[in-house]
Amino acid sequence: GTRAHDPKAVHERAWNAGRPIMGKLVFDTMRGIDFLSERDDVDPAKIGVAGNSLGGAVASWTAALEPRLKLAIVSGWAYHNVTLRSKYCTKVPNQAMREICTWPEFLSLAAPNCAVMVMNGDADWIIDSDDDGAAWRGTRSVVTETAQIYQSQGAPGKVRAWFEAKGGHRPYMCHPDALLWIHQHLGTPLLTAQQIRDLPTVNSGRWCDAHQIILERLYGTDLHQRGATLVDFGLTPLDRNKLACLKPDERGRPAFTLEGWLEQIERTD
Repeated sequence: GTRAHDPKAVHERAWNAGRPIMGKLVFDTMRGIDFLSERDDVDPAKIGVAGNSLGGAVASWTAALEPRLKLAIVSGWAYHNVTLRSKYCTKVPNQAMREICTWPEFLSLAAPNCAVMVMNGDADWIIDSDDDGAAWRGTRSVVTETAQIYQSQGAPGKVRAWFEAKGGHRPYMCHPDALLWIHQHLGTPLLTAQQIRDLPTVNSGRWCDAHQIILERLYGTDLHQRGATLVDFGLTPLDRNKLACLKPDERGRPAFTLEGWLEQIERTD
């Protein structure tokens, strides 16, 4: 499942094989960029990444390491030492990174080509685990310092910290301001900036209730995901079978499971 990588034993097996979990997630994201770059209907000069929570952590690393990215939205994640005591998949690579560089140096690896927007709620105690605002003050400071690096490389205005007052752990990459960032740095051919500002919005909790979607207990509160403001494009959920990447007979095969991956990398010299 989606939490299968969390246990310490899983982290240790991957780390000892020289293939940390975060590296696997970023590697897979890069392979997605490979796929997009080969498509005739995709402009390879306009590829971005967005993620929330662990996805935000993956977006932060991909922005730092993938030169083909032109935009990244890092949501529900901090550029701060609070992440050095989170789950194994995020804290261990961040601990190793912090031994060789500062947070501004890490974020500035995306400069000058990748426009990075860091989006958070200032009441998100899931990431700001001491619930004292230190993670968010630190993140603001990192972005401010990194903005000077972008400026020095001829890319002013391409890194920004955005916060929602009293917002919790929410998918801010679905907020209208995220779409405006995409419009500014990648372009939105079908929508002007004013049309984006005029788009209707919908509350995440109401949308989920209307479509019988049950959120996780930790996140399914008004402070967190239920309280998110989403751009309302009139979307309806797809049946999970239509969303599935694997065929029914492929599910559970070692080639498509975490255990299968661990066994593979442990066999590799």
